[in-house]
Amino acid sequence: MKNANLKTKNSISILVLAAVLALPTLSFAQDAKPDEKPTTEKAKKTDAPATDSNIVVVTGTKPQNQIDRQSYNLKDNIAAQNGNAADALNQVPSVNVDSQGNLTLRGQSNVKVLMNGRDSAMLKGDNRAATLLSLQGGDIDSIEVMNNPGAGFSSEGSAGIINIVMKKNRKPGKFGTIMASAGDNGRINGNMTGSLTTNKFSLNGGLNYRYDGRSFNTVSKRDNNNPLAGALAHTDQLSNIDGTRKSIGGNIGLDYFLNDKDTIGFQANYSTRDQNSVTDRSYVGTDSNGNQLTNYVLNSARKTSRDDYGISLNWDHNYAGGSKLKNNLSYSASNGTTDGDDYYKYTIPTINNYNDLLTTKTDAKSYTYALDYEHPMDNAKITSGLLVDVDDNSSQTTAFTVNDADNIVVPNPHRSNTFDSYQIVNAAYFTYQQYLGDKWAGQIGVRVENTDINTFNATSNIASSSIYTNVNPSAFLTYDINDKTKLRFAYSRRIQRPNAQDLNPTPVYNDAENISIGNPNLRPQTTDAFEVGYEFADGPVSYQIRGYYKYNDDVITSYSQYLTGNILQTTKINGGSGQNAGLEVNMDKKFFDNKLSVNLNSNLYYVEMDAINSNKNKITGTTLMGRTRISYDVTKQDKLQFMMGTSGKQYNAQGYNGARTMSMISYSHQINPAISLMANVTNPFALEKSKSVVESDSFTSISTSKTQPRVFYVGFRMLIGARPKGQSDEMFPRPPHGPGGGGGGHPPGM
Repeated sequence: MKNANLKTKNSISILVLAAVLALPTLSFAQDAKPDEKPTTEKAKKTDAPATDSNIVVVTGTKPQNQIDRQSYNLKDNIAAQNGNAADALNQVPSVNVDSQGNLTLRGQSNVKVLMNGRDSAMLKGDNRAATLLSLQGGDIDSIEVMNNPGAGFSSEGSAGIINIVMKKNRKPGKFGTIMASAGDNGRINGNMTGSLTTNKFSLNGGLNYRYDGRSFNTVSKRDNNNPLAGALAHTDQLSNIDGTRKSIGGNIGLDYFLNDKDTIGFQANYSTRDQNSVTDRSYVGTDSNGNQLTNYVLNSARKTSRDDYGISLNWDHNYAGGSKLKNNLSYSASNGTTDGDDYYKYTIPTINNYNDLLTTKTDAKSYTYALDYEHPMDNAKITSGLLVDVDDNSSQTTAFTVNDADNIVVPNPHRSNTFDSYQIVNAAYFTYQQYLGDKWAGQIGVRVENTDINTFNATSNIASSSIYTNVNPSAFLTYDINDKTKLRFAYSRRIQRPNAQDLNPTPVYNDAENISIGNPNLRPQTTDAFEVGYEFADGPVSYQIRGYYKYNDDVITSYSQYLTGNILQTTKINGGSGQNAGLEVNMDKKFFDNKLSVNLNSNLYYVEMDAINSNKNKITGTTLMGRTRISYDVTKQDKLQFMMGTSGKQYNAQGYNGARTMSMISYSHQINPAISLMANVTNPFALEKSKSVVESDSFTSISTSKTQPRVFYVGFRMLIGARPKGQSDEMFPRPPHGPGGGGGGHPPGM
């Protein structure tokens, strides 16, 4: 990053604090006796790695969740295996991803998304939506949902954390999967994965290709309150968007077992994505008497090419007494170029035709080092760790205007912009977990994070710098009423940092009437989250009831207002405080000798927040969201699955986004144990649409979008595998690490 006044004093101080927090557990490692082992059954349980017994299969099996998360296995879900990551996430209770890749958890959008427990540049900022729409669902092993993450995970994400765990087979032998499908309008989806595991190493890899696309149409109406005579009073906009996405990618991973105690690993991934869109938009603006003041048509074309890549190195060491040390060093990058051509054809106020030509280049890099240590004791476990996370982002937009009247190319300063940001987060955490008799178990922890962010806008020659430290505690408690029922209690403090572009102080014209501008004075949002849960599981029946409450301060929210010349400016501000409380219910039941599995998920919650630029003091509302999933084994070879749900209304400080309905029907036929045929249809009932409402004291805006109905895919999946002749799993050492946690590995299951 250029011209950044980087600070180091606070970075050094946080590392000193991190070392202090790490000292207790490091001393345990030195004091551990060679033959020291947990002495009770409960202590052994704390040392258990995350396995399938800690995972909920979304078709409806007995849930056994870990103390700070719910895990959902997608291997038997046809839609997830045949679709993209967004399709997979839409199978998970209270998680919603719309057709443009926007993700929410329990109706809130401030969600931190990890891959294999770590940050990735391709899942940050504006890159996340495109990644979820291009990432293969068949490459995903499970999805972990943390509404109240523990201290071992990043404090960012006021709504919680979603961890996407990619497939990584370590069964001894040679295994492979081939999946391919095709759909209407030239859609193609395919991937290959393979693994080879011996008693010395485990090699995994995969290749994937996806070509997909959607069309949308949007109707927008905007009314200005009390406009002056002859001023703009009402606007109508109609847009039609056709878009396509293509992605090609691959990954490889190697774990080498040096001995019974040490494993070194290497993982790498690369993907290239191309996205094209064509938009036709009509715009009409009138005064209070209905006289047209503005009338034009906009034809836009966008082409985006992006490369994502990453590399990760890890070393894990198991001590004789059961302690574990994990080291991980990773680097990821996402680089892209977008070329745009906006052609305006004005008839009012004067006939005028011109092109705006734009080129935007973005470069996002992420560097992460994490050290995690855990030490089991009698009926207890201690963990601690350090994390250094560096984000280096830059973007540059160059714009020119060409008027049809003279064909002279003129630089357009209103749409040109250069912006750099550099952020360092240093973190340290400590947790203590204890079993209290046969019924109670608890975990307390604290995470300290120091953030140092510097920005520079070369266009306006404006630089900013901000340093702050957050101390975020967490606490969990479980009580086993009996073998079938359990109570859970949780608390965590979370933060939401501003995105880099939210700090960009230079206004950028998105089109002739809309400006975006960042706010370098944004502060992080803080959230205190509480939750209590009741769980019951007995054979084919299980259900969970969770009540939750969140208090948010310095809420980061969008704020829109009209400027002179009828220009609508949108920025981000800290909009005061807010709170929400809700009740989530998940129910699973099997019928007809387990042939029929039914899952019901509902979430009823209340929202209250400070209103902005409105006649109201508060924005309040109640939302109901839910989902039904049904899986039926028609025969031993045929399976039919159906999903339908609604995301519920999402409130913000100036209005709300309306509920969105989603649906999917999937079918599979197993030809033999190795080959299955699959078919998916998304949005079969053409119900998918969205609505956005902004209500302020100066204007009201309503936009409604509809998504292309009935997207079809048909294809097959083939499994290839062989265990070494005469050998079993027990003859191979179990790798000393499971799927990585975010800056702390997997806290033990309870």
